[in-house]
Amino acid sequence: MGQDQTTTPSGRTAAWATSRPRSTPTAAPPKSGDLAPVVIFEDEDLLVIDKPAGLPSQPGPTGGPSLLSVLPGPLHLVHRLDRDASGLLALGKTPEAAAALHKSLARGRLQRAYLALCHGVPDDSGFIDLRIARARNPALRQALPATASGGQAARTHYLILEILPRPASCTLLTLTLNTERTHQIRVHLSALSHPLFDDRAYSNPPAPR
Repeated sequence: MGQDQTTTPSGRTAAWATSRPRSTPTAAPPKSGDLAPVVIFEDEDLLVIDKPAGLPSQPGPTGGPSLLSVLPGPLHLVHRLDRDASGLLALGKTPEAAAALHKSLARGRLQRAYLALCHGVPDDSGFIDLRIARARNPALRQALPATASGGQAARTHYLILEILPRPASCTLLTLTLNTERTHQIRVHLSALSHPLFDDRAYSNPPAPR
């Protein structure tokens, strides 16, 4: 992953994607045991966390621990990862810091890259440009046909890194997003007929026509 930079409200330029974990983070130890996030970078404006798989980014309707509930606050999410995804998350320590980070994302000054393992082998690297809408199950999303006008615009770029023939045919991808929609990578790869490995929710929906 390359280095991400942004200017925080204090005027400092933070480079955090390749920073090593702090040896003595000021954030208090989380309360979630095996789901403890790791502090990667921290200053007076910004906290970057390595979120473990299994920990939601924010509290859900059924309760239980989340990233925001196990870390001392107040903290402001800048972007989210699904419960079962792991990786870096940036949080603003103040509303002003979060707004500055949102602006950097919107202007393309911050890039988010994702690694994913999908079933099968896509024909080639490329992009998926399909609108995303709620499915009949309100907890899920669906890709709409290319000619549809509903839902929200969404574009996902994917690059084939490695093809793994055993034990099952699958492909390691790196993905970047032009938009941030709920379950975007999962929905788009499923629509490509190459769903994420072991993604039970999106393994078998019909591809859009």
